[in-house]
Amino acid sequence: MIQRFSHCAHWGAFTVVVDAGRIVGIEPFVHDPAPSPVIQAAKDWLDPARRIAQQMVRKGWLEKREQSDRSGRGREDFVPVSWEQANKLVAEEINRVRHQHGNDSIFAGSYGWTSAGRFHHAQTQIKRLLNLVGGFTGHKDTYSYGAGAVIARHVMGSNDDYLGFGSSLDSVAQHSDLLLAFGGLSPRTSQMEAGGIARHTLESHLHRLVDRGGRVILVSPRRDDIPEWVNAQWWPIIFILVGILQLISNPRNNFLIGIIFILLGVIILGNQFIDINLFTILWPIFLILIGLTFIIKRGKIKPMTDSSDVLQNFTLFGGNNERNLYYGR
Repeated sequence: MIQRFSHCAHWGAFTVVVDAGRIVGIEPFVHDPAPSPVIQAAKDWLDPARRIAQQMVRKGWLEKREQSDRSGRGREDFVPVSWEQANKLVAEEINRVRHQHGNDSIFAGSYGWTSAGRFHHAQTQIKRLLNLVGGFTGHKDTYSYGAGAVIARHVMGSNDDYLGFGSSLDSVAQHSDLLLAFGGLSPRTSQMEAGGIARHTLESHLHRLVDRGGRVILVSPRRDDIPEWVNAQWWPIIFILVGILQLISNPRNNFLIGIIFILLGVIILGNQFIDINLFTILWPIFLILIGLTFIIKRGKIKPMTDSSDVLQNFTLFGGNNERNLYYGR
C-alpha cells in the first residue's frame, strides 16, 4: 500500500512516498516554484550500504592514542568499537587535553547543519558538553556571512541588515531600479536554509526585477554568483581590494602579489566595457604568475601543519581573527 509522509529538511519541504516500508519516490512541495534537486537524495538515506553501521576509530590512534603516527590520517583502516568504548575514549581524551593544555586548547567549532531540529543541533550539544568540563575556545560570527558580517556592523551601524531585517527581496523586486549585490544571489546557495524552506523564490524575484527593467550590479570574484540570464554588470573589484590590502599590510613582502591582484581586477573590470575577452586570455597567465610569486617568496611549498598557520590563512576572507576567539563558560 502506498503511503505519503510530509517532511521538511534544510533544502526544502517535500513528501516521501513509501511502498511496503521502502521509499520509492520524493514529491516536491506543490507550492514550491523552484524545488531543490537535493531532496531526491532522501531515497538513499535509509540504504544500509550508505550508512556507517557503528562507531569507528582510526586504528593507529586506537592503539597509541596521542602517540600515534598522524600521517596515517586518511590512509589507515578504521576499527569498529562499542558505544561504551567510544564514550570512554572521548571522555579520556577531553580530560587529557584540558589537564595538559588547558580548556582554551579545545575548539568547539562544530557548525550544526547535521540536523534540522534544535535539540539535536550539533553545535549546541557539543558546547553544552564542553561547558560541563570547564569551557572551550569558540568562534565569533560564521563562515556563512564571513567578513560581510564584520563589515556590515561598521557600514550599516547594526546587524539587522545582514540578519534579514532589511528590505525583503520581494520588495526589492517590486520597487528597486538598481540592485547592488555583493555575491549571494546564486540559486545553488539559495537551495537551503537552516531548519528548512518551503518555497524557493530567489529566481522568481529576480525575474520580476529584470522584467521591470531593473539593473543589477554584481560585486564578487565569481561571475556565476548570479544567474547569467540576469545580465548583471560584473564588478570584480574584490581583486583590487585584496591587492590593496596586501600592499597596505606588508608592502615589502607582498608588493608583487598585491600588484598582480590589482592588475587582475582592473583587467576584468575593464573587460566589462571592452568587446574582447581579456579575462579568458590572461587568466591562466595570472595564475602562473601568482604561483611563481609564492614559490619565489617561500622557496618551496610547505604544508600547513600548525593551527596558527591555518588560522592566519583564513583571516582575510573569513572575517575572523584570533581576537575573535573566546573562552566559553
